[in-house]
Amino acid sequence: MIRLLTALVITACSPLAVSADAGDLLDTGKFAKRVKASGDQAPVVNAWVDSLRSAVGAHQFEYGRLMNEARFWQGFAPKLKTLRELEKKTRTRTDAFLDSIRAALTPKQTERLDRILKKHDLLDYPVTDVPFHRISTSPLSPKFKKRAKAYRVSIPGEPTEAAGWSYRELLETWTATTYVPIPEGTVNQTLVQSADVQVSASSPMLRTLIARSPILLSATLMPPDLSRREFDILYEHYPHTFESKASAAAAYTASQKSDENILVRLRMSTPYNEYYLNTDRYIIFLEDEEGTGYEPSLIDAAPVRGVETLEIRLPGQTVTYTDIFGRYTGQPGYKTTRTLRNPSKMQYSGRERLLKLFFPARTFDGRPIVTPKTRSLKLVVQPELENLPRLELTWDTSKKPKKRK
Repeated sequence: MIRLLTALVITACSPLAVSADAGDLLDTGKFAKRVKASGDQAPVVNAWVDSLRSAVGAHQFEYGRLMNEARFWQGFAPKLKTLRELEKKTRTRTDAFLDSIRAALTPKQTERLDRILKKHDLLDYPVTDVPFHRISTSPLSPKFKKRAKAYRVSIPGEPTEAAGWSYRELLETWTATTYVPIPEGTVNQTLVQSADVQVSASSPMLRTLIARSPILLSATLMPPDLSRREFDILYEHYPHTFESKASAAAAYTASQKSDENILVRLRMSTPYNEYYLNTDRYIIFLEDEEGTGYEPSLIDAAPVRGVETLEIRLPGQTVTYTDIFGRYTGQPGYKTTRTLRNPSKMQYSGRERLLKLFFPARTFDGRPIVTPKTRSLKLVVQPELENLPRLELTWDTSKKPKKRK
């Protein structure tokens, strides 16, 4: 299966942790040393390495552009066929460059090169900083944070010291994510309640908890800094029909309704039936630090869309029982370990829905809800008629933003 299929729901060109070997193949200074090229070989090889690096960088830029978070919220989710064709085209180019490099190497040097390529995919190694980003709620890249460490801001308001931050930094700063953990297994409750037995269960990995969760949420609060950075990216890197940037900015601001509203973008996803994505089954409101709740004045809900199927490896889980005094086994301190769940593979597929939540920016008496004095803000998603817990996503806005050097 093409690697792209498993990358589709992860993120747009996020830097991955790979060994230095893979990166060395895209560095003209290190490549020659890695394959032990001679002084005569180096100029020829380095020219092809430059071409190889350019091809990988171009792929990462275009993939990031297609998978950019902002485009999804405009209703432009890329087709799988488009992403497949992009990868196929890139691999055709990189394979040709690698063949040209092999032609300049000895059989032993070629063997060293192929050994590195066998372990790593060059397309995974970040060679260029792209201006795009995508929030991930995939079990393959579990990074969930119920509390986002944001900063002081006014909504509506003017840009802050953070206005110069990158789109990735702003998006991650203002996004909180959470999920509903489902118990992995059960232990012998009779033994758990016994004072003579010590019970210790191995903790399930985060990937397992996320993969089995019936609902995953990511919520992005849209302050002026993030809105303006996102508009700049959309205007500079995507086709449009506006005569001027000013007219485009006016249209974008109108779509955000930012003069009178607090916009929260909520992504809901589930590996189960779209029943879990029905907005009628949830009470959603914004809560300030004093506990006052505000219902959305408008919910703009996109249609439910499917996400690409992933194959996920899940670790097992065990429980260890220790017979402290030997009451059950006649051997004080005797330990036995039982399996709660065996390691397994699962096909993870599902659906997601994007909701734009527009909350009033002012209270009934005209006071702004979000000001530099606001210490925190919370989005509450309360399931109705379900045995699911109340879900909270919080933005900590107690600290001043810092200007990047």
